[in-house]
Amino acid sequence: MNRCILMLLIILACACDPIDKKIELSNKSSDVIFYSTSVNDSIMSRSPFLNAFKINQSDTIWDESSNLLLSDSSKFLTIIGKHAWEDYINKRCRDSTLRIFIFNKELIEKVPWDTIVSKQLYTRKLTYKVKDLKKLNWRVEYK
Repeated sequence: MNRCILMLLIILACACDPIDKKIELSNKSSDVIFYSTSVNDSIMSRSPFLNAFKINQSDTIWDESSNLLLSDSSKFLTIIGKHAWEDYINKRCRDSTLRIFIFNKELIEKVPWDTIVSKQLYTRKLTYKVKDLKKLNWRVEYK
């Protein structure tokens, strides 16, 4: 019975999809930034910054799990599957190019997300093909 349970656990562990956390986004600026990825040249309509709440009109608390990067910090962008980033960029992204939109904290705090989307407001847009990311060792720096 113990062997059956052990075999079942091994099979389940092997069946799980691996997490591809190949892309490392690094904030080398002195600002707090937020980021969002896109398959095309448009900012998505769903906000990636849902983990925030206001204490009062001027104070916003951001959860670490939101797409936030403090100054001089980095975060791995994750996606599920073996070679998932390569497949995602080559098969899902228009022109096989990943777009990473960067937003400074002031923009996110002062402008409603609907306005950011409708006017396509962002601080900077970074674009990468798989070959570019490979040359950078999958490390993207925002300066």
